[in-house]
Amino acid sequence: MDQRPHGTGALQDDPRPLEQRAALGPDLGNARLAAEGEVLVPGQGVAEGTSGGELRQVTGGVRAHPEHASPGAGEPRRGSRAEHNPVRGAGCSERWRWGHKTFMLHGIDVSAYQSSSYETDGLSFAFIKATEGRSYVNSRLAAQTKTARDAGLVTGFYHFLWPGNLTDQAEYFLSHAPDRPGDILAVDWEVTGDGTHASNAEKDSFIRKLRALRPDNRVVLYTNRDYWLNIDTTSYAGDGLWIADYVSAGKPRIQADWKFHQYTSEPHDKNVADFSSKAALKQWATGR
Repeated sequence: MDQRPHGTGALQDDPRPLEQRAALGPDLGNARLAAEGEVLVPGQGVAEGTSGGELRQVTGGVRAHPEHASPGAGEPRRGSRAEHNPVRGAGCSERWRWGHKTFMLHGIDVSAYQSSSYETDGLSFAFIKATEGRSYVNSRLAAQTKTARDAGLVTGFYHFLWPGNLTDQAEYFLSHAPDRPGDILAVDWEVTGDGTHASNAEKDSFIRKLRALRPDNRVVLYTNRDYWLNIDTTSYAGDGLWIADYVSAGKPRIQADWKFHQYTSEPHDKNVADFSSKAALKQWATGR
């Protein structure tokens, strides 16, 4: 992007409406918008906005805060995908590509600690804990699943992986997770209640077992940033990575591509998905 000096030139006083200037391209609108604390990023017109005031629709371009702009708005954080992907300019939001934008879908993950009638407004997907090890099953699994289905959410189920007995754990998980094409299966890989964790080989083997036993379901890996950077040695995440890193939504501090980002646990686990629409998420989920 041609990032002109902010607040200079005749365009600072351009009287044309924002939509008209946006349609003519970022060069004809950035100077004045900079005075308002915003810049124009080139992109296609979009069908819906995002919450939190980060991005708003304009015809032929997208209005964004300066920290999401191309070169000149500051360096990306260490480890961000913008740092290593020439398609994205330095400092660009990770939801941006040169010439178009993909939206982040919002979702939730729940377990027996959450209500069966959790709020679904504004959500596109839900992950529900099904099982742990070889003996625990979520007592609210059926009711929480019904809540997701009734709301039309893309639905996923996760298993908390313990070391050892991988075949038994896989069979136990799949005996409780509904067998339905388009659902997503997730492997929760982190420290267990006794301070242990499945090895890299066990994690990889378990994911492969699930993919073989459920060929109609995507299988993803859930783990936190510390595990991904310091414990994982194989970078294997099945059909996609679900990363937990409690920072701004959609900006986990990793270099790897990801499908889902758990960005907070307050007041409950909240997630975003790297898909352009709910329809795109559904298509991916049924694409194996």
